[in-house]
Amino acid sequence: MDQSGAMVSEITRLNSEEVTADLGAEIPQVAIGKSQDVKVNVEQRRRVVPIVFGKEYLRQYLPEAIKHCRATTESNTSKNISNKMRSATGNKTLIAHFLRRTLKALSDSVDANKSHVAAIGGWSGGSTVISASMQQYGAAGLSSSKGFKAVHDTSRKILACVLEVLEAEHGDNVVNITR
Repeated sequence: MDQSGAMVSEITRLNSEEVTADLGAEIPQVAIGKSQDVKVNVEQRRRVVPIVFGKEYLRQYLPEAIKHCRATTESNTSKNISNKMRSATGNKTLIAHFLRRTLKALSDSVDANKSHVAAIGGWSGGSTVISASMQQYGAAGLSSSKGFKAVHDTSRKILACVLEVLEAEHGDNVVNITR
């Protein structure tokens, strides 16, 4: 998921029912490593990511993607994503992990708040904005949190270039980024 910098292993561990429910929140979101029972590479990777576009698409296809990831190896899924990226761009050097790096590069290009970026991507420093305790508030609680709203706004800023393309292609089906 390009909005979260999620790795295939993180997508594999998502709970489909929780994801679907959390996408219905006032601020749609995906919780990565929500339960303490869920293994994460490092604790910073536990995060709640605001979703700024594609909510209905994610509702429809993310459960299927989770099943697919669980049915094969992480390396196979990453390889398939890499191949699709290469095919779409003609750049034979792209790999799936570049989506994570792209999130960071886009955030740097708009001078986004570093703590917010860390919270979105699961890098160190993110817990200063959305603590482990806050992550347990649930989707409704986080949607009303001033800190999470700020992270959501930062995510919109980071992904503004994507949102502009979506608006141009789909018009009223996408929320205007200037609202």
